[in-house]
Amino acid sequence: MAEGLDLTRDFNYFQSIWEAKKNGEFKHTAKVWDSRADDWEKELAKDGSFRKSLDERVKKVTEYLQAHQLLQAGSEVLDIGCGPGRFVAEFAKTCGHVTGIDLSGRMLEVGADYARECGLHNVTFLAGDFGEFDLAELGWEGKFDLVFTSITPAVGTVETLAKAMKISRGYCFNSCFICWEDELEKQIAGEVFHREYAPSLNSHGRGFYSLFNLLWLMGYFPETSYHLQEQLEYVDADEDLARYYAKCFSDDMLADEENIRCVHEYLKEHAGADGTILRQYKRWYGWILWDVRTRLDRIAAI
Repeated sequence: MAEGLDLTRDFNYFQSIWEAKKNGEFKHTAKVWDSRADDWEKELAKDGSFRKSLDERVKKVTEYLQAHQLLQAGSEVLDIGCGPGRFVAEFAKTCGHVTGIDLSGRMLEVGADYARECGLHNVTFLAGDFGEFDLAELGWEGKFDLVFTSITPAVGTVETLAKAMKISRGYCFNSCFICWEDELEKQIAGEVFHREYAPSLNSHGRGFYSLFNLLWLMGYFPETSYHLQEQLEYVDADEDLARYYAKCFSDDMLADEENIRCVHEYLKEHAGADGTILRQYKRWYGWILWDVRTRLDRIAAI
C-alpha cells in the first residue's frame, strides 16, 4: 500500500511538470499555426537549411520505425499534429494508410499539396483539435497500428495522452526537442534583444523525461533513443531568416514587424560581401516508443 501511495505521488509530480510545460507556453491557436504554415510553405519550397534539416529528421525517424517493423504494407498510422505533412507522406510510401490531423487548416493544405506531388493517394487529412475529437463517433478506438506525435502540443496532458493510447492497437511514438545550441541565435539574443541566451534542457528536456516517467509509472515499458542534428553553413541574411529569429524571441510566435526589421538589420550588418551569414547549431531530439498492449498495473487508479 505504501508503495502504491509513493507511485501515485511520483505520478502527480511528473504530471505537474509535463502539463505545466504546455500550459506555460503561448496559446496554440489555428491563427498562430496558420501563420507558421505560410512561412514553412515558402521555406519548404527552397532547397535551404530548413527543408534539409526537416527532410533529414523525417528520414531518420522513418528508418527507426521501419527497423521496428512499424511501417508495414497493411499498417494504419495516425500522425497527431502533423503540420505540413512530411511524416505523413514519408510513412504513406510503405504503409497501407496514413491519417494526419492538425489544428491548422493551412498546415493541412500544405501537407495535402505535398502528398499529391508525391503521387500518394493513401492519405487523409483532418482539421481540428485532437482533444475535442469524439473517438467513438470517428470509429477510432483501437484503430491504428501506430499513433505518432512529433513536437506537437496536441498531446500535452495526461488526458490527451490516454486518448492517444486508446486509439492505438499497437504502438505509440513521441519525438520532442531535448535542447539545442544556436550560435547565431545567441548573438542576436545578446546584441539585438539584450537577453541572456540559455540553450538548456528547459521545458523541452523536462517534457521528455517527465513523459518517460509518466509512462513507466502507468505500467508501460517505454524505449528511448536520441538523435542529434548538426548544421554548419552559410545562409542568406534575408528577411525570411530575420523573421525566423524574431519569432524565437516572441511570446506568441507571431513576431512583430519592428523586431523583424531589427534582426534583419543585424543580419545584414554581419553578413559577408555575398549577403550570407554563418549559421551553426546543434539540436538534440528524444524519441520514446512504447507498446500499449504491454502494461503492468503499477498504479491502479490511473
